Amino acid sequence: MPFHSAYSATKFAVNGLLESLAPECLRFNIYVSILETSLSNESDKNAKAIRLAMENDTSALDGDTVDYYENFNNRLKKNRSSVKKPNPMKLGDTVKDILLTSKPHFRYQINRVCKEAARQKLTDESGDSFIEEAAEKYL
Repeated sequence: MPFHSAYSATKFAVNGLLESLAPECLRFNIYVSILETSLSNESDKNAKAIRLAMENDTSALDGDTVDYYENFNNRLKKNRSSVKKPNPMKLGDTVKDILLTSKPHFRYQINRVCKEAARQKLTDESGDSFIEEAAEKYL
């Protein structure tokens, strides 16, 4: 998503770290899991900060840049209002299931939006095949 580069870089770094740790930990029968949620209160705060920053004086900017910011801002408002936030009870139940499962999956998606995003990125939504293959190949 535009203007989320620091957030995206951090998110990908955490994913990369966990993808690297999971095969190493598997050798010791320790399972690593990622719980993927959609928007949270922090996401809303970030979006609000971006909107506020874009509402500042734009008189020094050229027309194309102003149009770009305004178009992004309008789309951000529209998309944020249409995305359902995670249900805290479902989130808690999923965490409980992960903790009580003897061999939890690597990835869990909390709702349909997250599952669809994972489906688009991964052929194995759980991420298990990647972890098992890496553990088998390198350890």
